[in-house]
Amino acid sequence: MKKLLCFVLCLCFVLPVLPSCKLGTLTDDQAKAELERLLPAAKELMEVFYGQGLAYEPIPEDSTDYYAFVKADAPYQTVDQMKTAAEMVFSTEYLSSIFEYAFEGSEYYASRYFMTSDNRLKINLKLEPMALYREIDISTAKVVEGTPAKAVISVKATNAKGVEKEKKLTIVRQGENWYLDCGAY
Repeated sequence: MKKLLCFVLCLCFVLPVLPSCKLGTLTDDQAKAELERLLPAAKELMEVFYGQGLAYEPIPEDSTDYYAFVKADAPYQTVDQMKTAAEMVFSTEYLSSIFEYAFEGSEYYASRYFMTSDNRLKINLKLEPMALYREIDISTAKVVEGTPAKAVISVKATNAKGVEKEKKLTIVRQGENWYLDCGAY
């Protein structure tokens, strides 16, 4: 009976402390390494999906078509190539919003890209590019929340006007790898 009572008392003291342990969470140095791996590709892909997009061939001024063919020297020539690149950077959940905007569209807007019947990629010129420029100082990365499956990382970021502010980036573990679960702009 004394052993049982001792065990129960130990649990009462130990259990409240366990959630504060960082066992299995990312360290600041590990978070920096993950951001160094993810952010360059994320920045490029965000520009492709939401910014200026891929370079495209000119369309005639009198054309009523608001889709233009993507240039042959663009880094991506198919929707599948863009999806594959994005799947290496962004979480599955975050990808659903990217893919809806970029490839599916909605009742309110047409998709940013689509493949023609002859397998050529076209870009929607009616969608206004978003101003995405932001420099993220990875050296300032600090894990502010963490579990073995998710980390919220605080970094200093500078916008196009030179204004510096704190930005929080979320990364999640899927399988053995970490992926961005937010925009990188």
